[in-house]
Parts: sequence; C-alpha cells; structure tokens
Amino acid sequence: MISRLLRTYFTVAPAVKCRDTVSPHHQPSATRLRPAAPTRRDSLITYRRLVEAAGRLLDRHEHQGFNLAEVAREAEVSTATVYRYFGSIDHLVDAYLDAFVDDLAVARARRPEAERTGVAGLRTLGDDYVELALSRGRAMVHGRSLAGIVHRYRAGDPSIVKIWALYAEPIGSALDELGHGPDDLEFAVLLWNAMFYARELLDLRESMGWSPQTISRRLTDTFLGAMGARTAAPNAASA
Repeated sequence: MISRLLRTYFTVAPAVKCRDTVSPHHQPSATRLRPAAPTRRDSLITYRRLVEAAGRLLDRHEHQGFNLAEVAREAEVSTATVYRYFGSIDHLVDAYLDAFVDDLAVARARRPEAERTGVAGLRTLGDDYVELALSRGRAMVHGRSLAGIVHRYRAGDPSIVKIWALYAEPIGSALDELGHGPDDLEFAVLLWNAMFYARELLDLRESMGWSPQTISRRLTDTFLGAMGARTAAPNAASA
C-alpha cells in the first residue's frame, strides 16, 4: 500500500534529458527536477494508481524496459493522464522508490520507542525493511544507482536523505552500544545498505528458501559481527 505520506521533492538542476522508457539500469538522481505529489484527494488517488502500476511493471520487466504508454495501460488510464503527473519514466520510478521509503517510515513510526533504537532497533529495522522489500518482488532491484549512498547523501539526494534519517537512529544508537563514535556512522550505513540489497534478499528467499525473519536475523547478526566493539580508531592512511 502506498502510504499517505507519499510525496516527492523539488530539486533545482540544469536541464537534463529524461527518458520515457526504463531500463534495468535506472539511475536515481539528485539533480533532476522532480515533480511534487498532488494534494487534491482525487489527484492523489490517480497518482498512487500510477505509482503502483509502475511497481507491477518493474516487478515483471526484469531485463527489458517499458514506457509511459505501458504504464497507462497497466493503470487503465490515458497516456495523457500519465504525462500530467510524470514527465518521464525516471520521475515515475523515483516516485515508486520514494513510496517505499515512506512506507518504511510508517512501519518504523508504529514501533514503540524501545524497538526503534539500539541493537533492538537495528533488528526491527531489518525486519521492517526485509518484509517491505520482499513484498515488492523484483521492483526494488531497479533502484540501484552508480553513485553510492554516502555520495548521494552528501549531495543532498532527497530520497537518500529520507532513508538515511530512518537508518541513522537505530544504526547510530547501536554503534553507541558497541562503543563506536559518530565518525563510524557513514561507513555503518553504507555497509547496512550494501548487505540489505533487494536482489540479494530475493536470492536468499528464492534460492535458499529462507523466511523474511531468517533473512533479517542472519544479515543483522552478520552486520553486528562485522562492526564489532570499537577497540581502536582506524588508520585511514593504511586502509
């Protein structure tokens, strides 16, 4: 379900050429002018319908692209209606990925405070993320960028800023419990993001037969083991 928090952000950028088809190598960008979600109820319903249609197409089109006309057919609206809300497939895919982040935010907000911080919060973050990502099938695999999460966060990519905020609370407080300082947060978020890649989550479920709970527990345990208790500051010069 696309949450009521669904929205996208404007970012000012030089003019860029946007595609009206999507490939398996969609590149989210902080430099595209991204349309805001509508505020009228009827318009928001149509907006959600288009985003959900894009998700179904992303799930089915593993190795081939699709265009806005196909989105229109999937959503049972006119192509003109799609263009009224989204100028390109890039904008639509960005909106789908933003909707995932919003739904994750809703899941986190429903947790009591004791389940949102520290190692306990890290475990529930894994549970919430894995459940939501797997529920979307292969659609989430199309969200990877050539730019890394730290680079995009520092560049102010709005989607990454949103999900970074969701990661920072449990990961940062878990690092505190392990004896790490704030300087380790960026590396920890990068490591977490790499380990919980949707493609690998699907592989663990489909190839190894693991349940979402097992996937979350095993990956979180591995993350905690990799971070460990802080004993000495890393030597960047010798890394």
